Amino acid sequence: MKVSDWASIVWKSTLFTLAVIVAVALALVPIKSGALWVAGFPDAEYQITFVDRSGNPIEGIELRVEDLKGTQFFYYPVTDYVPTSIPKSDHAGLLTFHHVGYGPEFSGRCIVYFGFIQRGSCSGPRYVCRFLLHAKEVGRIRFDDLSSLVTSKGSGTVSRKWSWVKNNPFPNYAEWTKSDPNWIDTKFDIDGDGLMSMEERAAWKCRHFAFSAASAFPTTANDELLEFTVVRKTIAIQL
Repeated sequence: MKVSDWASIVWKSTLFTLAVIVAVALALVPIKSGALWVAGFPDAEYQITFVDRSGNPIEGIELRVEDLKGTQFFYYPVTDYVPTSIPKSDHAGLLTFHHVGYGPEFSGRCIVYFGFIQRGSCSGPRYVCRFLLHAKEVGRIRFDDLSSLVTSKGSGTVSRKWSWVKNNPFPNYAEWTKSDPNWIDTKFDIDGDGLMSMEERAAWKCRHFAFSAASAFPTTANDELLEFTVVRKTIAIQL
């Protein structure tokens, strides 16, 4: 038998073996599987310190929260990112902000074909924390990446008095309702595209919770004591 004939036989045998393995694997994997899931971001106090390349603190860096399309999101997922009080780094370069959890904050249905092809809602909402100095971006990080540090990089817990009145997402509820009974629709569709993204659904649900809490705790005398897991991170900026 020629060497070329032997090589051909070995090659065909190898292909046949691989085909059998693939066929068996596909037979063992369900063609389609699906699951409903619910989740939420954990309660956390994020302490981000900004320094230059020499280690000197940078004051005045502002937080801006957006979805991946660049639409700005107040109140969620950063609960104290509000129009009247934008978190900003202090003289020590420290920028502090919080997420107050509301239990299940978002959900979806994920369908998987052949064990690896995903369809539907298989991941949570995606937001970006941008850091601006004099209106120029100097850094950014995905909020879900930041929240994942709560379990792996947590540095203990801290208790804070939380003002639901100060962080009320609908301070003009009565005025808006009187002037426009349908204002709720425009406030929900944050980017104005007429569609309901997962980011908008999660933000709307949690805004309602915060509004209910602000109604239940109408004065600063009713501030609630909340506990947060602390996450510390240092970011070096090239100025």
